[in-house]
Amino acid sequence: MARAALGWNTAELAKRAGIGIATVNRFELSQGETTTATIAAVQRALEATGMIFDQTPEGRVVKMRRFRAGDLVRLRPQSRLHTLVKSEIGKIVAVEPHPPQTGPTYRVWADFPGSDRLNGIFSFEFELVKAAPEWSSTADLAAFQVLREGTGDFDGVIVHCFDGQKLVIALIQRAVLEDSLSFGLERRPTITQCADVVEANISILSDLIKAKYFSGDYRMLDRYGSTYPFVEVSYADIQAGGKALHMPSAQHSWV
Repeated sequence: MARAALGWNTAELAKRAGIGIATVNRFELSQGETTTATIAAVQRALEATGMIFDQTPEGRVVKMRRFRAGDLVRLRPQSRLHTLVKSEIGKIVAVEPHPPQTGPTYRVWADFPGSDRLNGIFSFEFELVKAAPEWSSTADLAAFQVLREGTGDFDGVIVHCFDGQKLVIALIQRAVLEDSLSFGLERRPTITQCADVVEANISILSDLIKAKYFSGDYRMLDRYGSTYPFVEVSYADIQAGGKALHMPSAQHSWV
């Protein structure tokens, strides 16, 4: 069922799983005993593309994981959209809310480097290459983009997060980090050092980001050619959280 949903033949599954075609055929036809290693290899190959195997009271079911913003994807081999893109790997930038408004499946918006954005394309045209981080683990929020001094109207650190469907961007101004760590600084930290602070305190900061975002305390701003929710963490937010930020382990190089 999973292989059929992906439009793969047995040769493709064997290639992705790193096993022989004959092994796949024997497995699917229940000919002989299949080793645990073979089953695990087949399942890993299928799950890597977003297939989900679940156990229900009615029995085992197979379904496709919904894409979310930030997922890296490629077009399926049988897709007719290959002529529209100039690179193999693209990124999902937006996902139609659930339930879908139209069509047999939900639609996604995807950017492929060097190509025009693919707008509102049925999700079955794509397969998953690498999943984006989820909110479920604060460690997933450790990726951030550093903005240099004097870049636009923002001077600080940006944290990219995902709510399962779209990109959420958190702003943490350098002044906020300076105020939070003023007791331990003798000179103004660089942007790179501010990024070190964010990484060292990502557990605390991610809790603040999620609390503000899910309570609706954010703005919609244009960045990177699209509109995204922006959460801005203030010094008051950090104080209200009741936890103090700490210096990273390399604090001796700061003072």
